[in-house]
Amino acid sequence: NSWWVMSYGIFKNDFDKLLKLCHVKKVTLIVDEAQNIKNTGTALWKKCNTFSLGQRLILMTGTELNDPADAYGYIKIKTPSVYRSYGQFTNIHVAKRDFFDKPIEWRELALMNRNLYLQSVQRTKEDVAARSGTKQPQAHYVPFPYDLDPKHLKLYNELAEQQVLELESGGKIDGTSAQALYLYTQQIILNWGRFAGDDTVRPTAFDVIDALIEQSGFGVGTGPTKFIVWTWFKDSTRLVSEYLNTLYPGRVAVAYSDSNSRKSVDRFMDDPECWWLGAQPMSAGAGLNPQYICYNSLFLEFPTRTILFRQSSVLIDRKGQRFNANIWIGM
Repeated sequence: NSWWVMSYGIFKNDFDKLLKLCHVKKVTLIVDEAQNIKNTGTALWKKCNTFSLGQRLILMTGTELNDPADAYGYIKIKTPSVYRSYGQFTNIHVAKRDFFDKPIEWRELALMNRNLYLQSVQRTKEDVAARSGTKQPQAHYVPFPYDLDPKHLKLYNELAEQQVLELESGGKIDGTSAQALYLYTQQIILNWGRFAGDDTVRPTAFDVIDALIEQSGFGVGTGPTKFIVWTWFKDSTRLVSEYLNTLYPGRVAVAYSDSNSRKSVDRFMDDPECWWLGAQPMSAGAGLNPQYICYNSLFLEFPTRTILFRQSSVLIDRKGQRFNANIWIGM
């Protein structure tokens, strides 16, 4: 038996050669992180579909569907006869569209679910633990409510009501469009200094970090356990990481962009002297296995899609975790 392990990039770049070599006999294509092929319009989906014709195909993913439309890609590649086309799929399942013809309401979801599971099985981490004869520690999702400083709250209300903030530096924050106002009202919660035009102000979110350090006994006794702080906006990730670095100089990794994420995540995973990871879910929320070194995380900002929250939060709540994971939610 032969196993060939490769990245998506190699699979795509050497596709013609692989197709020629492999299709002289029966092979099995195993696609890990299969959420990457849910879109039938991508080159990766098309190549996986072509390669698997007449062959065995196994798709594996721990990422849940965030949009019913994503089910079509999985169904089409596994059981292509169920829907003739995406048009038929939408005719059956789309109940309402918006002005831009984007589906906003779905129907016949039970039918869609049955079609999705015609050649699929689901195994939870509890199922896997039970099969191996082990007990999965129970994760705790803990809300951590906190209030903004009165001056901070006043500024937030001013932005929400007037939609424009005049800065002392002479610039302004313009939230007169619905999209801009939504983004700014999310960012001002952590990034008070930017919206106040004053870098000396301290957001209450830092007090949340201080409280959890004390509550968890971080760095006391047998030594520190590693800790992940999740934020959504790049400026927020940088801001929180800079604050953590004032508390633990040189012990903080930050991941908020493609250019630095891999190196930072590797440092967090491999360097025992790196205790903290300030991260954005799109930069560090997939392919990371910190459950062996970390059982504490904090969300100070949230992804705009629930799938990313789920994907990020369960990183410390999976097979291999020895403790009851703590997933705090600042709110």
